[in-house]
Amino acid sequence: MTDFLIESGIAALTGLIAALCVSVASALFYPSLRKMVSRSAPAFQSIFLMVLAAVPIGAFPGMTAASLWWTFRGGVISDHCHVPASSTACFPHAPVETHLLAPGVFVALGVALCALVALEFSGLAARSRQRKRVLHACSREDMRGRRILETDRPVALTAGLWRPEIYISQGLKRRLGTDELRVVMHHENAHAARYDSLSFAMAAALSRAHFPSVRRQLLADLHLSHERACDEAAAHRIGDRLCVAATILRIERMNAAGGETRHCQMGITGGSVPARVEALMGAAKARSPVDLATSSLYALAIPIALALAAEPLHSAVEFVFSNLPG
Repeated sequence: MTDFLIESGIAALTGLIAALCVSVASALFYPSLRKMVSRSAPAFQSIFLMVLAAVPIGAFPGMTAASLWWTFRGGVISDHCHVPASSTACFPHAPVETHLLAPGVFVALGVALCALVALEFSGLAARSRQRKRVLHACSREDMRGRRILETDRPVALTAGLWRPEIYISQGLKRRLGTDELRVVMHHENAHAARYDSLSFAMAAALSRAHFPSVRRQLLADLHLSHERACDEAAAHRIGDRLCVAATILRIERMNAAGGETRHCQMGITGGSVPARVEALMGAAKARSPVDLATSSLYALAIPIALALAAEPLHSAVEFVFSNLPG
């Protein structure tokens, strides 16, 4: 049992170091990655940024499991070697012996990190449920099944993580024309079909292992990619990209005239409106072979890098543990 706890502590520390290294790498390379990904289709951007948000936190269990595999691959915790037994560089050794406090601390830190992510997501889910209950209580269902908010404020949004519903205000419905209302509904229907609220909440929780500045920028970029993907979906259904851009600008002007602040705006006027309108003024971006090759490369590079780093990092951590006093 003691050997198990010690080796688990070594594996947990290995995973924590890997998560820190990935966080540092993300901070260094995200500006260049951001420029590269911004040239691709919004739907691809959403997937890429969602995966990138989860990489550091995912490195912890991945590297921890890989480190434990190096120890347990013989089926027991006993003398083990970190290279094939046929190699002359193989020096079998017993699990390191050290005070249980040190490995216990790292196991606790790993558990705390996972618990932080779980609590973050559960908190976001609870706030989403509360918000949806309030919206439901303040709205009525019209003949088309839409939830109509009894307010003059220009509001159109999708609420709910698991069962998203679309809400549109009476004031916005009254002020917009038929084609503009179609743009709004197609945009919000795209949010609901893509489960953007759920994916954003997951990204917000899983990105906790990033540095704060990187996390803020990454989540802002993810939000913008969600909005742009829904803009493209609405433009495809309407068949007029300029109509979508004009509708977004008109609702933005309504918000500005009503004194709405940027952080209070939700739904169709979310994200950076100038960037969205500029994108709609240009041609639609289709997913290219370069996008697929890039995403495949990163999808393969991360697990390969972790697998290659597991053994030397595990050995280095064991060396540190074996030389701890006491």
